[in-house]
Amino acid sequence: MRLRRAWWNVTVMAALALPLVACGDDDGPVDETDAATSPDAGRTDGGTPPIDSGRADAGGGDAGGSDAGADAWVPAEGPVVTAADPTSVAQGSGVVLDGLRLADPTGVTIGGVAQTVSASTATSITIDAVAATTPTGTQPVLVTTADGTSPAFDVTVLEPLAVVSAAGPTATSVVVTFSREVDAASVTAARFTIAGLTVSAASASGVMVTLTTSAQTPEADYTVAVAADVTDTFGNALTGTDEAAFVGFEPTVPVITNIAPMHVVPGDSELTLTGTNLAGATVTIGGAAQVITSSSATEIVIGAVSASTPLGAQPVVATLGGIDSAAMDVQVVDAFRIVGATATNATTVEVEFNRDVHAPVVAPARFTISGGLTVSAASVAGDTVTLTTSAQTAGTTYTLGADEMLLDTFGIPVTADTAAFTGYVAPPPSDFVVTRVGDGSAALSSAATAVFLERRAISDGALIATLPMPVASSGASFAFTMNGSNRPDGALSRSPDGRFLALAGYQSVPGTATVQSTTLPRVVAVVSADDFTTPAGVDTSTTLGTTFAGSPPTAVRGAVTDGTSIWVNGGFGGVHTTTLGGSSTTQVTAVPSPGRVLGIYGGQLYTVAGMATTSAAGLWQVGTGTPTASGTTSTVVAETTTPYGFAVLDVDPTVPGVDRIYLADDGGATAGGVKRFRLVSGTWTHDPATDRFPAVVRFLACMVVGSDVVCLGTRENAVIRMTDEGGSAPASAAAFTTIATPGTNTEFRGIAIAPVP
Repeated sequence: MRLRRAWWNVTVMAALALPLVACGDDDGPVDETDAATSPDAGRTDGGTPPIDSGRADAGGGDAGGSDAGADAWVPAEGPVVTAADPTSVAQGSGVVLDGLRLADPTGVTIGGVAQTVSASTATSITIDAVAATTPTGTQPVLVTTADGTSPAFDVTVLEPLAVVSAAGPTATSVVVTFSREVDAASVTAARFTIAGLTVSAASASGVMVTLTTSAQTPEADYTVAVAADVTDTFGNALTGTDEAAFVGFEPTVPVITNIAPMHVVPGDSELTLTGTNLAGATVTIGGAAQVITSSSATEIVIGAVSASTPLGAQPVVATLGGIDSAAMDVQVVDAFRIVGATATNATTVEVEFNRDVHAPVVAPARFTISGGLTVSAASVAGDTVTLTTSAQTAGTTYTLGADEMLLDTFGIPVTADTAAFTGYVAPPPSDFVVTRVGDGSAALSSAATAVFLERRAISDGALIATLPMPVASSGASFAFTMNGSNRPDGALSRSPDGRFLALAGYQSVPGTATVQSTTLPRVVAVVSADDFTTPAGVDTSTTLGTTFAGSPPTAVRGAVTDGTSIWVNGGFGGVHTTTLGGSSTTQVTAVPSPGRVLGIYGGQLYTVAGMATTSAAGLWQVGTGTPTASGTTSTVVAETTTPYGFAVLDVDPTVPGVDRIYLADDGGATAGGVKRFRLVSGTWTHDPATDRFPAVVRFLACMVVGSDVVCLGTRENAVIRMTDEGGSAPASAAAFTTIATPGTNTEFRGIAIAPVP
């Protein structure tokens, strides 16, 4: 039991603003204490009667309760309890009540149960042992004297502090468990005795006290006895059960028979060990100690494998009483996570993980993408998931995430991980294709000449591959040749989706004299990227019937395809259309004529007309879109003297759709070169300051690279390259560099950016 503080009288009296007086009979004359508690203290006429001690609100607050203090109401007469030591008292343990007018109580109850008073004074009551029948929990204390009954003062009543159990986890230690937390200061080795053993040390932690003992005899019966001096944290002595039996430690070998799962992630995965003799065992994985969530003789659960556990195949060991189990390996792996995401085209994203993905759980719903993109399909190949998305905005940054239902092949869920990717931006092409006529064996003439397509690097013109056009008909394919000396022939165009090249020629075999005068149907060749590795794939099955081969026959020059339809032009007759594999045409427009080059840009068909009296020389827009019906009206959009190749591009992001035209002119050093036109308020306007003036530029292919435009041009003896930086007018017009030249007895004609698969 704790001793009552000797200074209580002074402290409480001071708090109540009452002078100290000698304790005496309350029936005697009114002393200074009585006067101080009267509202009329100091009056000579007797004043008003004292404050009624029965008023619950007198003094402005509760008279009882553990918070009674200097400002609490104190009855003028009768006993008052103002404090209890301890405030949480156990059944059978002692308590001291402090207050006023407590001498000679006729009754004291706690929770309605009478208590035995061992001593009392005017300011204190001592109860050596709270009655065992006193109810637990918060209970009122009432003191009754000759002057009345005190207001209730609450204390907490606890069950007796008791020894619950004892166990010997090792040969030299015993763990004693109490019914509640013990006061570490009250725990000493001398307060614990074990017959047959010596206790040399004791330490407390919560409800457990660990004793260091001399060596125990395995399986011997022992009893540990605890002195009443051991108290709980409230100061209550040990009044309940004070001893417990245990069996001397016998080394037990823990055995692990199974581990699940067999792949775990440090800091995340739960691991369950099953086996025998596992109760009380500790566990290490790869030498790293693990925190056990629950254990029994046959199972240990580790709630999350320690973050410090090393990766790889690691031994799992259970240790009990210094004895290790046989090791069983577990695979410790990194968290399953997204490594990166890449847009491979405008509607496809490839998501790479750090290991293989469990295919059956892969579905569009497993993935989310910020910025409004939706995922409509998902497929897996090893560690890569390919997603089909709604249309991405080029250059926009998106964030992709996967939910925890996505698993690796070990069954481990993906972490709350994300990856950023950029909306697909098509990389600038690295190659171009140029038409070469002649095999170098003889000088070029008006006779039919073999044709080759050379694939070259845009950076330096280096030759990558050469694709020969067929020189003889075979099955559905026809021979494909060109006039060796007619330099306007041989235009080369790229389809809008970049997959095909198209060019027009003759089905005459090489050496056919004056091939332009023959009446054999003209031929269109359609070439894909694969044809440069498999030349037999070149499609020359499309012929034009009598178009450009009638009376009189004339040259066929330009061709363009969207993959299905084909448009052609030539010496006379405007623009005609047919389909891949067709053998006749429909005239789409008669004007302009003669034609040289065709192209489709921004979904619009354009044609170039050469010098003629019937139409302006320059670039023409054919109807709207890609028309195939006859009677279409064409409109000139950019004029120059002797136009050939062209490109219509979207350069300015502030202007919707195409806004630049680059138009080649082979008019010579004073009038030729490349002319640029800008779309200004809906009107194509020539930028004369941007004109480039090499001797001749005939055919042209241009592409946007960032904010610049790179153009490749040809004349018969060279491929030349220029860069229009920022799409603005440069200071110098001499911007062309020669990057390739043809061999002897050969010439360059049309040029296009290389097709893509």
